[in-house]
Amino acid sequence: EGRADAGRRAPRAGRGRAGALAAVTQGAAGGAALWNEASYTDFEVLLDVNPAKPAGDSATSPTLLIGSPAANQAIALDATPGKWTRFTLKIKGKVVTVTPLGGESKTITLGDNLPVQRAIGFQVGAAAVSLANINLRK
Repeated sequence: EGRADAGRRAPRAGRGRAGALAAVTQGAAGGAALWNEASYTDFEVLLDVNPAKPAGDSATSPTLLIGSPAANQAIALDATPGKWTRFTLKIKGKVVTVTPLGGESKTITLGDNLPVQRAIGFQVGAAAVSLANINLRK
């Protein structure tokens, strides 16, 4: 089991294959992101997300990016601040299905400007978020 979030244990992941992450600066407007090194056409992502509890009333969802550092689409992962949530994302062609464990699936259609071979990235912003058990499956 992984350690995350000030000593609290992250949920145990299923079997999968993790890729290395690399930081990429996307310019002043886009901030920075962590991207996996490999890219795939159709794949599945499993991950656990725990957004920090906001200091004020403004809670922001963690953001997963699909595409490349040059051209990508943001997918908001609606997770409860202070609570671990497991997500499964299935990417097939231009369709992304996002399913939180025990929640309803939502379907998103990717734009035409994205590469056919896509990677995933995690947007680095002002809101803190803990990520654990990031697995990619082809």
